[in-house]
Amino acid sequence: MLLGFLLLIFLIAFPALVVAVVAFTRIPGDDCALNVTTPVTQTAHAIHWDYSPEHGPEHWASLTPDYATCGSGKLQSPINLRTSVGPKYELGRTLKNISMNNFQDVSTLVKNSFSNLVTVVHNGHTVQTSGVKGYFQYDSTWFELLQFHFHTPSEHQLDDNLQQAEIHFVHKSQSNNYLVIGVFVETADENPEYFKELLADFPKSEEEAAAIVHFNYTQLLQDVVGDNANYWMYSGSFTTPNCQEGVTWIVMNKKVKMTAKDIGALRNAMGKNNRPIQPLNERTVHMKSLPI
Repeated sequence: MLLGFLLLIFLIAFPALVVAVVAFTRIPGDDCALNVTTPVTQTAHAIHWDYSPEHGPEHWASLTPDYATCGSGKLQSPINLRTSVGPKYELGRTLKNISMNNFQDVSTLVKNSFSNLVTVVHNGHTVQTSGVKGYFQYDSTWFELLQFHFHTPSEHQLDDNLQQAEIHFVHKSQSNNYLVIGVFVETADENPEYFKELLADFPKSEEEAAAIVHFNYTQLLQDVVGDNANYWMYSGSFTTPNCQEGVTWIVMNKKVKMTAKDIGALRNAMGKNNRPIQPLNERTVHMKSLPI
């Protein structure tokens, strides 16, 4: 009888325990820093930050010691990118070719109608998508795609000009190294097929429930990467607190297309969520090839 009573208590308490564990382990908020599960990041996310005059990028470093790198770091992102060679902008003659062979969309291998379903949330800072079963290989290292999210306008500049929007694809290797692929967005008369459902159904505010939509990652890669991608590469940081450095950035020169209406809808939902350009300092930006 005692055993039955204990089993009953377990069955009642177990669901609540699971919910509590999930809630504790979920790192809310940030775009690039999501899934950085260090104690520092968990503490940092308890501190309110945003893009407002009161809690925006100019003040991040002073909000908490955990954000100090946002002000003192020398390898911060985003930066200005150039389309010509010049001081600190060089042809990266040792940069690797990037083609579709460098990517693996595992969902395409799963013969299941639900294999390309992804979760889209509004986390208070950005519209963010997770659940894409994607991997990227660079220089013999495989990186898992954790999530991608949007910035309006772009964070990186191109020849001193902001672009309409930018998407960040955040990757992590088994050795806990981070690599972010940045893709600019340009206006078009129609959205590509892979964006249509996501842009129609994404949550418009933090209060709205997450959306579950179909998303074809392979189709997006075909537009951005193709047979031989051209890109910029440099060493940088997350563009949001805690501004962790040591992040490898690859910014593609090919842009994805999106209607002006939907770029505006993202902007209305997220607000202006781009960090200002950071000093290049002693870094060199490498370009795969010219023209870029």
